[in-house]
Order: sequence, then C-alpha cells, then structure tokens
Amino acid sequence: MVLRWPSQATEARRLGRLGVPRLLLIEDGVEPPDVGDDLEAWLRMPADDGELGRRLRWMAGKTRMPRDPVTMDDYGRVLVGTRWVALSATQARMAAVLVASFGEVVTVKCLIEAGWLDHPVTTNNLRGQISRLRKRLLTVGLVLQTVRGRGVVLQRSQSPVASSDDGVIFGPAVSVADGDELIEDSYVKVVTVCERATTGETPILYDLIITRSPRALISPV
Repeated sequence: MVLRWPSQATEARRLGRLGVPRLLLIEDGVEPPDVGDDLEAWLRMPADDGELGRRLRWMAGKTRMPRDPVTMDDYGRVLVGTRWVALSATQARMAAVLVASFGEVVTVKCLIEAGWLDHPVTTNNLRGQISRLRKRLLTVGLVLQTVRGRGVVLQRSQSPVASSDDGVIFGPAVSVADGDELIEDSYVKVVTVCERATTGETPILYDLIITRSPRALISPV
C-alpha cells in the first residue's frame, strides 16, 4: 500500500498491525518515521521515476504472500492467522495493548495500567508477568523486544537463513520472519546446533517444516 506521510500516518499504523506492506511517501520538509518492521519502507518526495519504480517492485514482492494478521479475540487469545495462544487475564490485558500498538513502543506505565488496572504491582511481579508473556507469545512466532529506558515492542520473530540458486553454494545468512520472505525458487540451508544442558536435560527440535519446489534437487550439506 502506498501512503503519504504524515497525512496518512494513522492508516499506515493500522496496516502495519495487519501485516500489510507499506511504502511511505515522505512529504517535503517532514522527518521520516522510524521504520516499524521489514514490511515498511519510505521514499522522500519528489523522487525520480527509477527509484520510485524500485520501491514499488519491492512492495509488490512483499505483497505476493501476505502475512497472517496479528489479532486478539474476546477469550484472551492472541491469534496469528490460524495459530493462537491462550493467556491469563493479566497477560491478556497487557497483550491487548501490545497488539493494538503492534510494532510500536509501549511504555511500562501503559502495561501496568492495562494489566493491573488500579491495583498496585511490585517490580518482581511485573517482570515475572512480562517474562511469562514473552514465552507464550514466542509459541506463535511473536517476540517482545525490550527498548531500554522506554518500554517494549511486539513484533514478529526473525530467523537467520542462507539461500542458494543451485543447492550447493550458499550466500550469507539473512534474517527473515517467515517463508514468504525467501527468494522464489531458491534453496534453504538449515543448520541446527544442540548442546546438552548442564542439568542433564536433552534439547528437542520440533515444528520444523521445510517445503521446496518440485523441480528442486537438494544436495547434501
């Protein structure tokens, strides 16, 4: 979606929460915003046709496979497409603020007001609830990132992957949030490193799904 900034800032934030790619056209004399996620880019106007064309092609590539929207329902669940995670009452109230401000900084004060309403809360209790909420959200591919001195940001998790055109020579690793960011008709190398914990627990890898083109010939790596 092509939007003008700052006149369409509200719509840009709404589309960001839905996971829609945005190209922001920055009006003359206006400071550009901090990029909220990897589905957002900006271009200062006026711009030459070549640069505008490149940005539009970038957006078209991102639009090819839209991401699942991040929402909440009335039962205290955070939903990412068809995936969901249930939360406690306190966690759900905090998550509602985070989802509504997806990709934006939410202050600790706002989290306290949402989670505990008018009741007092200790620092240990707050930290414990945020830690548990962070772990719960990670199960649906969301991360709660701390912005030191300001608050936290809810965003999609990023994973490092390396791609290849021939299945043999792999380029440098890049961070992607999900499969729709991988280059079409490329191969993906997955390297998993597990170490036995000092407590004797054994690490487990689960929910790893890799799909490939029917034409692909995968070489051992």
